[in-house]
Amino acid sequence: MKSFILVIVLVCCFFIGYYIKKYYYLKKEFYKNLCMFIESLINNINFNNKKLNIFVSSEKDKLKGYFNNFLEIYEDYLTNRTTKEKFFLNFKKIFYFLNLQELNEVFAFLVCIGEKTKEEEIEFLNNNLIRLKEKSIKTKQSYDKYANLFLKLFIILGILIFIIFF
Repeated sequence: MKSFILVIVLVCCFFIGYYIKKYYYLKKEFYKNLCMFIESLINNINFNNKKLNIFVSSEKDKLKGYFNNFLEIYEDYLTNRTTKEKFFLNFKKIFYFLNLQELNEVFAFLVCIGEKTKEEEIEFLNNNLIRLKEKSIKTKQSYDKYANLFLKLFIILGILIFIIFF
């Protein structure tokens, strides 16, 4: 019985480390995908001039995972199938790994897209792209620095608990 409980503690420590690593990974991927989306949007504005909701619909095939789910709710918002408040709640639900400040910044940015002239829109997107690329680099550095560290730390903690109490 004692060894069974210790094995469960070891497995729990592994999963805690794994979920912390996943948190860093998801954050890194979110900012990377958001930057790719904005770059595609700038290209669309410069060359294709597709409407924003049609562009978002076409981008769903290119991006994967959580970001694809986000594009679906963003498309619903753009086509007035959902309210701004419901969009924010769904946005919070999908991107649970972002803190409240990051959620508010990205949400405010997304709501402002499509409200300006072509030149103002490109300038707005380029300014935000620079800011988001810096954030993307920071999250990648955090992932590289801390993700595996936390996984290994919790595995070692689980092994240490196992050794001490066995």
